[in-house]
Amino acid sequence: MPFSAFLEKVFRTITRHGLVVRGDRVLVAVSGGPDSMALLESLYLLRERLSISLSVAHLDHALRGSESARDARFVQSEAEKRGLPFVGGKEDVIAFRKTRRCSLEEAAREVRYRFLRDSAASLGAQRIALGHTASDQAETVLLNLLRGSGRRGLAGMPAVRQGVWIRPLLNCLRAEVEDFLKEQGIPFVLDPTNALRVYRRNRIRHDLLPKMEEEFGPGVTRALARSAELLAREEEFLEARAREALRDVAQENFTRGIALRLEKLQHYPLPIRSRVLRLAAGEAGLLGALTFRQVESLLNLAGGTDPSGEVALPRGLRAQREYGLLHITVPVNTPENVEPSELPMPGVLELPWCRTRLIVSLVERGTTDLSQLTAMEALFDAEALVYPLRVRNRAPGDRFEPLGGPGGKKLKEYFIDEKIPRRRRDFIPLVLSGERILWVVGRRLSSWARPTGRTRHLLRIRAEIMDTAVSGDGK
Repeated sequence: MPFSAFLEKVFRTITRHGLVVRGDRVLVAVSGGPDSMALLESLYLLRERLSISLSVAHLDHALRGSESARDARFVQSEAEKRGLPFVGGKEDVIAFRKTRRCSLEEAAREVRYRFLRDSAASLGAQRIALGHTASDQAETVLLNLLRGSGRRGLAGMPAVRQGVWIRPLLNCLRAEVEDFLKEQGIPFVLDPTNALRVYRRNRIRHDLLPKMEEEFGPGVTRALARSAELLAREEEFLEARAREALRDVAQENFTRGIALRLEKLQHYPLPIRSRVLRLAAGEAGLLGALTFRQVESLLNLAGGTDPSGEVALPRGLRAQREYGLLHITVPVNTPENVEPSELPMPGVLELPWCRTRLIVSLVERGTTDLSQLTAMEALFDAEALVYPLRVRNRAPGDRFEPLGGPGGKKLKEYFIDEKIPRRRRDFIPLVLSGERILWVVGRRLSSWARPTGRTRHLLRIRAEIMDTAVSGDGK
């Protein structure tokens, strides 16, 4: 393939999918292999046409001793030849694998993508470019087909994910990449592990795909990649619907995880329910996808009659059904010795033990519509409070005067009446004025210190969940 035609193909992929915009800083992930070197060179030659700036990142996985170090030096040298900023890293993947109890491939992928995210943040890059080709796409489709994947797996790798990860070579075959490198005299290094048949992807690459092309013609790889693109368009639509459904059925959760309202979830059709459960597992902290059997187990748990069933998920996650909710959580120890924290006036208080951030402000009467408050917001008569306000978790003997209730009652009884699972009660923050509970955050307000017609100054407290899990991206 002529040099100009290859570049035009890369350029069309970038513009068609909107992979970059003018002024973007792009971090190029370069292993030193043929695909990544073609990615680096093509983006380097197109940088002015696209009005982008580039930097280069390389991670040494410490798997091949001196060869790994050689590859790192090679990539750094190639970056310097082009006058591009370079960031390198090294991670003991074997040790990481032992701590995570996962396969070597999963461990390498996880540390690589974490390194790339951190590197992009340190360099101020808006995009991270990966060197996957149409040939990689065809291999991924076959790999997922043999695993029994559904539409999502057969859609392969998207050209852009999360607005950050981009694949400019996704319409280029590996043979086209090799021709481009040869014609331009661009050096590269080879990773001998890519030839090992012990990995299923390598058997597909070196044995299955060549046999299919021998039997059915050279267009098999391109046809598989094209099918993946068509399925990806439909999957994008279904994924958007599933995210809307997740927002509809999810409940605020002060533990590390997520809770789904089962009654609402069951109203959605099966394909959307399945996707909601996959998304929820990701929000709870799962890196990677659930298997078909795991999704089926969750569907059975959500739609079954057992009011307190449980399903074990990868990475220590657990799904538990309680009081009409499906909780997907990471096991955490009960917070011990939570010292009361003073609420700033005004200001922000972060509570890592319950993943909650409280934002405090003073507002004038008439500037806030009390009818528009959510469960995560509270307004009080600022002049009726006892300062300083404090925040802690529950303690033995706590009593509460819930708004709209018949009077004071033990906090324990309130939790039981509200069907709040015992394991979650220690993670719910309480706002206190003096020794009185002012707000069970996200749950119920106290009946006192409420704004009245004579209130002049209001104290506003808004609660936010501090963090959500980040899903990785990979083949």
